[in-house]
Amino acid sequence: MKKSTEKVPVENRMPDPVSLKSHIGSRFPKLQAAWRILRYKTRHGPYFSSEGSPHLHFVESSDDILEGYIKKHISSQRAYEPKFLDVGGAGGRSAVKDWAREAQYYLMDIEPAASSPKVITGNICDCPQIVDSSFDIVFSNNVFEHIAEPWKAAQEIGRILRPGGICLTNTVFSWRYHPVPQDYWRFTHSALSLLFEKYAGLRTLDAGYNTLSRRSFFSGGKIPGNLDGVPIDGFGGWMENWVVFHVGRKDPQTV
Repeated sequence: MKKSTEKVPVENRMPDPVSLKSHIGSRFPKLQAAWRILRYKTRHGPYFSSEGSPHLHFVESSDDILEGYIKKHISSQRAYEPKFLDVGGAGGRSAVKDWAREAQYYLMDIEPAASSPKVITGNICDCPQIVDSSFDIVFSNNVFEHIAEPWKAAQEIGRILRPGGICLTNTVFSWRYHPVPQDYWRFTHSALSLLFEKYAGLRTLDAGYNTLSRRSFFSGGKIPGNLDGVPIDGFGGWMENWVVFHVGRKDPQTV
């Protein structure tokens, strides 16, 4: 009996194992992720834990950490009413104003959304209108990733902080591209420590990662022209969102 020489249509052929694996992975990404986790846990069990590395500081809310440092520092200044600067605050977040309610709250932005004697129009990379050692607390939230030369910002913060003052920074370690108006940097906790120790002369008190939004579904598309849009897959949009925070203190003996 002769073998049939008729060719099997490509669409009816059984895929080879490698192609089949890729096919299943593309159709069922969550199943593929679960399989990878299982394999990794089997091979690297001692290093696989929900707590992560014991050498890193993970928190569910960096806001709670920063609020604690702010209120503790304000309460320690009994001789006078401390001054608080919110860098890049636009119109000012109500939560941040609440943290600083027992201090003199100032806001600084290149294009502030409000106007008052306590609103400063300026650039934190070069703000000669603020005299040396003016503020007890300098705070910024989601600002440093948008600064072209963050070392200059750190240097100015070191200049305008009073001796013993603290700087609190929230920025991003992993986030989708979001140019408002530009988006330049991503930071590790080590990078922020280096930045503020080297250029601002601060001593690091705390640094770590906020994992609260880690698996949030951020697809972008909110910036005109879809400049922040990301491809959508079986998991959703961008879903590896890590906020990094740093707290540094200026030497009380600084002249």
